[in-house]
Amino acid sequence: MDFLARGVAPLVATTVFGRLLFWVGWVFLLMLLARVVLSYVFLFARGYTPTGPMLLIVESVYTATDPAVKLFRRFIPPLRLGSVQLDLSLMVLMLVLSILTFSVAPYL
Repeated sequence: MDFLARGVAPLVATTVFGRLLFWVGWVFLLMLLARVVLSYVFLFARGYTPTGPMLLIVESVYTATDPAVKLFRRFIPPLRLGSVQLDLSLMVLMLVLSILTFSVAPYL
């Protein structure tokens, strides 16, 4: 009980929260990277349709990342380069999430 009087318990709780936030951010960044890779697979192999376990992976990645990507797409319009549109919202989301994960979370 002496550690509660010295204020050690709140420090441990915030460290656990910081670690949890760090790992959740890290896993979400990996899922965003998987989304980028999958979008390139679907772009270059138009006839590819995932089946079996790959379908489960693709659906999981898109289901987990869609709300955040759609939120950023509302505020960041696609960049038009001639007849091509470049979606910057995914890159901005990855940048913001990496800054929060690697700069802020370890100090919480």
